[in-house]
Amino acid sequence: MYDMHVHSGYSSDCRLDMEKAVLCAIQKGLSGIAFTDHLDIDYTDHENEFQYDFNDYFGRIDLLRRKYSTEIDILSGVEIGVQPHVIAETKARIKDFDFDFIIGSTHLIKRRDPYYGSYFSDGVSKVDAYGEYLDELFGNLMLYYSDLSDDDKPFCAMGHFDYIVRYAHFDDSRFLYSDHADKVDDIFRFIIERDIALEINTSTYLRQPLDLRMLTRYKELGGRLITLGSDAHSDDRLGVNFRKYADCVRSCGFDRLYYYKDMTPLPYDI
Repeated sequence: MYDMHVHSGYSSDCRLDMEKAVLCAIQKGLSGIAFTDHLDIDYTDHENEFQYDFNDYFGRIDLLRRKYSTEIDILSGVEIGVQPHVIAETKARIKDFDFDFIIGSTHLIKRRDPYYGSYFSDGVSKVDAYGEYLDELFGNLMLYYSDLSDDDKPFCAMGHFDYIVRYAHFDDSRFLYSDHADKVDDIFRFIIERDIALEINTSTYLRQPLDLRMLTRYKELGGRLITLGSDAHSDDRLGVNFRKYADCVRSCGFDRLYYYKDMTPLPYDI
C-alpha cells in the first residue's frame, strides 16, 4: 500500500524527520510514501507558518530517493490549504515545481479554525456545523477550478472531505451521508468530472468511523479514484488502519486504490 498523506518537519506543526518516516514506512511494509507538507498561506493566527522552501524540500527528497530507491517509492507532494483570498498566490507558488501529488484541503471555515473548538460553540447543531463546512469546501473547489489556466496545477486528490468531525464535540459526531446527501453528491460529482481522487484519511477515523454509504454513493455516481492517507505527523501514525479501510473500500465495490507519480494516478489491487 501507499501512504499518500504524510507530514514531516517541513510542516510547522510536525517534527517528524523525513528519513525516520521512510525507515518506519519500510518497516511497516508500505510500498510508497508521499510527503505532503502544508502550504497554507495566511492561516488564521499562524499567518507566517505552514509554508516552506520547496527547493530545500526537493533536495531532501532526491537524497532519500537515491538512498532507498530499491526499498520504497518516495513521492513528492504538497497539501494545499485552500481559502478564497489565497488561491491565486497558492497557484503561483507551486506552478514551477514538479510534484508527484497535490492534495487540495479546506482547513478553515470563513477564517475560523475548528481545531480550537470555538466553531462549535453557541449551540450550533451538528447538521448546521457540518453543512457550513461542506459549503466552504465546495466553494473552495469551484473557485480553484473556475479560472484554472494551462499553467496552473490541478488537485490530484481532495483532502479529508470529512475533516470537520475531528474536532466536533457532539454526543454523536459521526458524519452521516443521510444528513448531507445533496451537498455530498454535489461535491462528489464535481471531483469525479475532473478526475480528482477521493482521499480516505485514516486519521479522521481515529475519532469517528467512516460512514460507508459515502463510498457506495461515490461509486454509484461513477467515482473510481481513491487514495489512502494517514495524515501522519509522527511515525507511529504512518499507515494507521490501512488494512481496515482498504477492506472497507473493497466491501463497497472497489478493487483498486491509487497512488500518484508525475501527477498521474496509478492503480494497485486491494
